[in-house]
Amino acid sequence: MYIKVCFLVALIVMCYYKHQCISGCGCCCKEGFQGDITELYDDLMDHYREIFPSGNRNAGGPQWYAYIDSIASGLTRDEFMAYHQFYCGVSGSPVDPRRAERGVIQRNVTVKDLNQVDVVGSYFHCCWPCLCDVMRYTRVEEHTVTLRDGDFTHNVLTIGDPCVGFDDFPENVDSYVCQDGMTQNGIRTSSGRLIYAVLHEPLPDDSLQETNDLCEERMATDPDELRGGMGDIFVKLSLINP
Repeated sequence: MYIKVCFLVALIVMCYYKHQCISGCGCCCKEGFQGDITELYDDLMDHYREIFPSGNRNAGGPQWYAYIDSIASGLTRDEFMAYHQFYCGVSGSPVDPRRAERGVIQRNVTVKDLNQVDVVGSYFHCCWPCLCDVMRYTRVEEHTVTLRDGDFTHNVLTIGDPCVGFDDFPENVDSYVCQDGMTQNGIRTSSGRLIYAVLHEPLPDDSLQETNDLCEERMATDPDELRGGMGDIFVKLSLINP
């Protein structure tokens, strides 16, 4: 009897966490998908080789976004935003929602828009140095997609399209299909800049101050001297067409 009770309790706890929206230490259900989010993650990973034929996902945020955009017409808003929790656009690394049980995968950041106005939102990351690169080297813009439940305008993170300088690509980045100075396997905003990730709604906590504290040194470091996270790979890519 004791064993049966323990098993039932464990099953209930597992099901509870499995159906929570993912937001690092907390739960931000305002934009959260309420179904089995791990199934969505596993579905996206099933298409990894389609998105990255060589297997190299370094700085592959634009390719993640472009694939999700290609299936957007069959997704609801909550499903669309959930899919964009599953990768770090800076590194290109998958972000498994099950990692939220072991540590923080989402923090608040401040990113400037094209008019140099600060916008606060949250970002799903593989490791904290990526947060710093988001804040220092990218911009936030609005972008509209057509989903199963209608048009949806959301905040996206952008860089200048690096394919204008293909010869300057970091040697360990090969997921970009460049033609005529444009990324063919990426999505651009109305400004012409390349989308590499989504800026989610801000978390109702003090993680922005934590982010600023973590990033103080990295954001003051010369790009050629960067260490940790993706090092200078994403930064060099973003500076090709600043």
